[in-house]
Amino acid sequence: MSQGSFAATKQLYLDSLNATPVLTRVIPSANTTLSLTSGSSVDIDQSPFFQSSFSISENDISVSLTLQKTGPGSSRTAHVELFINGSGGVSIGSDSFSWTSGGPTAIPFTISNASVINFSAGDYLTLVVTNSGSGTFRVRADAGGASLVELDTNTVINVDAIGIHSIAYPDPTEYLSYVAGDGVFLRATVSDPFGFADISSVDFTVNDPDSPPSVFTVNLTIPESGASGAIAVFETPYPIQAAPAPDGVWSVDVVANEGVEGVTDSKSKTFSVGSTDISVEKTSATTSDPVNITSPKAIPNSHIEYTVETINSGFGFADNNSIYITDPLPDTQTTFYFGAASAPFNPVQFADGVNASGLTYTFVNLSDQTDDVQFYSDTGCSIDVLVPVTDASGYDISSPKVICIAVNPKGDFNGSDGSNHPSFFVRFTVRVD
Repeated sequence: MSQGSFAATKQLYLDSLNATPVLTRVIPSANTTLSLTSGSSVDIDQSPFFQSSFSISENDISVSLTLQKTGPGSSRTAHVELFINGSGGVSIGSDSFSWTSGGPTAIPFTISNASVINFSAGDYLTLVVTNSGSGTFRVRADAGGASLVELDTNTVINVDAIGIHSIAYPDPTEYLSYVAGDGVFLRATVSDPFGFADISSVDFTVNDPDSPPSVFTVNLTIPESGASGAIAVFETPYPIQAAPAPDGVWSVDVVANEGVEGVTDSKSKTFSVGSTDISVEKTSATTSDPVNITSPKAIPNSHIEYTVETINSGFGFADNNSIYITDPLPDTQTTFYFGAASAPFNPVQFADGVNASGLTYTFVNLSDQTDDVQFYSDTGCSIDVLVPVTDASGYDISSPKVICIAVNPKGDFNGSDGSNHPSFFVRFTVRVD
């Protein structure tokens, strides 16, 4: 007997034997039968076919059939064989069993299997039952599902994605944080290799920073419209309680339930409740002058580096691409320094603090109007210097001069977890004239 690792055992039940026999994940609700005379057989195809990839583990496959001897004769012999994609496809294996009792009898079969068997979407299993002896017997598919094929597998129901959305399905709008009193929509995308109909229900649980107990639980059995193939979307509205709902990191736990046998998959997602609390601090340091090798002074032709640090100590995330920093040059006579002419210009440096901001910064060149830094000739940062001009040393010689810069890093500015505050630095250099 082969025994390998597996996550769950899946059942395919015989049903509709008096019409079009099928192997199905749905437990039969009524009794159906068919009779097999000596030498006759029946092909029982899986329905629906696999809706996504599936694998059978390297374990023996159990087949249990309720069979009933009819007519004269002392014994009957049944032969079962399992195929991939019909009785003309690849045979997985077979087994036979003989019995003598006259009433409905549970007959066990074992199909040896020592390797993983992989299926693609559209593949299916076929069970062929043959009367390989004399006389006649009846194959029964009774209500409750006693006749079945059992498959050990690592391919089961899966929670593919969890979203906390601001607008109902199918709108994709989603934020990383919300504030007390907001209405949100909790959304789970779930897949099952046997098709979305095998997803019996999905449980949502919301936990706030003070949990337990949980602040919200709901069980959904009906997916959103548009479910097809292996995938279905389940969604429930959730009104975040108004203040004094606690600020902090909240979580949504999702448990997807498959069939009725207790197979599940679970995942969680966190989101923040609270507002941003953004602070900005600007510092300066003289980095060089033409006279002093050490301890440089802010004298003519010296370089002063300005650092603007931006910190978010609130739980809320700043919206995508919404951070916009403008900074006029000092009132004293200065000239913007774009960088050494011997290297690619790098007029503004961007760096994360100890706790990553979640933002990105891109500089292409001085003439690019789509990158993340722009240059202006007024202190209000409103009059574009479309293409700044530099001398051979990298100093601004535009007319009018650059006297204000604007930096717009891209992405969502991360929220704090209460103690680790995301931050970033912007640095630029001017020459004292």
